Amino acid sequence: MSGKGPTLIRVGHALPQAYQALCDDLSKRLRPALNILTLPPSLYKGPAGLRDEGTRIRKVLSPKSTVIALDKGGTMLGTEDFAAALARWPQPTLIIGGAEGHDPDVLKTAHYVLSLGPMTMAHALACLVLLEQIYRAQCIQAHHPYHRD
Repeated sequence: MSGKGPTLIRVGHALPQAYQALCDDLSKRLRPALNILTLPPSLYKGPAGLRDEGTRIRKVLSPKSTVIALDKGGTMLGTEDFAAALARWPQPTLIIGGAEGHDPDVLKTAHYVLSLGPMTMAHALACLVLLEQIYRAQCIQAHHPYHRD
């Protein structure tokens, strides 16, 4: 993957229509645009499925990317800290793993492991929350009034 804007790689099925509409709306607001790549879930189960998904994720990563894996065991950041980090990360590539999480090798490859919080949520909701936070981060950096403390 390449491009000037951030990239989102997600492993999963197509988003439900209502989530897709909300994600599309947020994506249109992002400057630079967000590159989104959806990889289908593995046909394998368990560790073999994680390895398969991990291999496919690593194949599409740009060597210049700052890889940020979303994982429940990652670091939680407040909105302002996330905005500052996103501005610092060159060519950020954020990865939402499949239903079973991430292949351990993806987590080892990641420059940063980020958590959206301790609650479990549907992948579609995690994607929407992440897109909204990326948009909010861009608004903070641009001093746009969308974000309020």
